[in-house]
Amino acid sequence: MLRRLLLKQLDQLTRPTPATLFVLLWDFFQQAGLNGAENRLREVGEPPAKLVPLGEDRPYLANTPKVLTQIEQFLPTPKQFDLFALRWLKHLDLDLKISSPSRSAHAKIDGLGATTFWLKARNNWIADSIVAQGSQIDPPGELQGDSPTLLPYCRNFMAVPTKLGRGRELKSLTLGHLPGKWQSGELESLLGQAANEQRFTALLWPFSTPISYVGIDLKAPLPNPSGFNPVRLAEIENEQEILREAVGAVAEARQRKATVLLFPELSLSPTIVASIQEELRRETNSRWPLLTMLGCCHRPQPAQEGDINEALLLGPNGDELHRHRKLSNFKTNLGEAEIGERLEVGHVVTVLESPIGNFVPLICLDCFQDTMKPVLEVCHGNIHLVPSLSETTSAHREPALAGWRQRLVTTLLCNRWLETSSEEKQRKQTSFVQLGDPSLRRFDHWPDDLARERERNAPQCRVERTSDYLFVELVGRPPTAEP
Repeated sequence: MLRRLLLKQLDQLTRPTPATLFVLLWDFFQQAGLNGAENRLREVGEPPAKLVPLGEDRPYLANTPKVLTQIEQFLPTPKQFDLFALRWLKHLDLDLKISSPSRSAHAKIDGLGATTFWLKARNNWIADSIVAQGSQIDPPGELQGDSPTLLPYCRNFMAVPTKLGRGRELKSLTLGHLPGKWQSGELESLLGQAANEQRFTALLWPFSTPISYVGIDLKAPLPNPSGFNPVRLAEIENEQEILREAVGAVAEARQRKATVLLFPELSLSPTIVASIQEELRRETNSRWPLLTMLGCCHRPQPAQEGDINEALLLGPNGDELHRHRKLSNFKTNLGEAEIGERLEVGHVVTVLESPIGNFVPLICLDCFQDTMKPVLEVCHGNIHLVPSLSETTSAHREPALAGWRQRLVTTLLCNRWLETSSEEKQRKQTSFVQLGDPSLRRFDHWPDDLARERERNAPQCRVERTSDYLFVELVGRPPTAEP
């Protein structure tokens, strides 16, 4: 039934384009699954990652009626039908890379039935760079069983549903087209230059100075020992100490020409944020860090009981590019009591598209909360920027690993906790950068011996760490010298 519906809608296209054909085939496999096509591949001994696309030239693809005639012949044999459709989909993905369909990026395209999609470029320079080096990274198509996503066949584009459900909304913005000084596309050009130079660097700064909040005494008894106790981290007592360290972090990021500087959740007051913006503006001749992500203190709402927990993204000169509002409250039990946030939560997941990758700002449990998993699985983001405040980051590491294995997503998570911890606890609370399978490329701020051994097997990456920061640099293949 689904195969006949696909043929019907393909045949009804008055002006078929690679974009409209791609979306229909993508939606077909999202509904039908990959079992039939991949079983046929196993029968002929062809690995999914080595699938030969349909045809080798674009004129062949332009003759859609001819392709329809061929695929109709396979209706009696579903596995062969699916394999033919998958080869066609892979060809379309390669064709779209050549044609660069910018007009389709914001147009809604019909899928099967009533579903609509956006056609989105993956822009996944990090994954492409690692693959180009011939590194062993276990791409999704090499896992046992059916591929969990279409990524092995569509490395360049994907179809993203325009409606998510579950109270979530997905927005896509191009970093080079955001308001402020950088609306001219200068930031997009700088990120494109970093991709051309094959260099991505991240500086994670979880603060070595403990942050003391006004009205917060971790040793005091809870006001409501058998009920809910709201926590508000809005004002910092040792603001000048934190400010000095934050300004030092900006200077370090500038010196290292960092692509991204990332601070943890709930770590910066409005005064410190303003000072960081001023520091970024002060060096007018410097372009770095290109992006700075700040975890802002709770912002109380005068007319409401709830607070706002936001992460702020700044451009090279301190301009505000984007604000992400935390999507879920943190809550935990302490005996009979419950403590946690009381927030006016957000509902929007934003993908900030750029030539070096599609950034997704998240805050702490946004990256693993139950209602977020299906959202992140269908969106085209592939660099997660995650300020965090957590006693352990074990819950964050699992979705970071799954994100890489299923969708080649890179995760930058900068974490701290409310009190000074022992070395053993620091390892559990560690910030990390996930650039690939953990057997090769998860870099912890506080690594154990096994993690340090893994780093020796990642020649493309340079890692430096102090008690203040974790710095990771990914370098691709050096550009070929001109003759």
